[in-house]
Amino acid sequence: MNVYQVKLQGPYELQTPSANVGILDWKDQLWVLDEWNQGVEGMIPRYLPQVLKGVEPCDHHFIIQDQRIARYEWPTFRDKKL
Repeated sequence: MNVYQVKLQGPYELQTPSANVGILDWKDQLWVLDEWNQGVEGMIPRYLPQVLKGVEPCDHHFIIQDQRIARYEWPTFRDKKL
């Protein structure tokens, strides 16, 4: 997944681009990161804060059990043994 972040100065009305891959809309960062938000996939509020903080590239790992996140790890590439 690629993440693009833009900081805008002042109030803007952004038009939602059309897409045939699902719902695509501009949302406030707080809305996206709300862990109780059912409008986003459950993994996004877990890994996106690391991305937005500028943590070096990570390989995010999720273990899903009974349709819930049972474990989440995010080792940086530097931590991995090649």
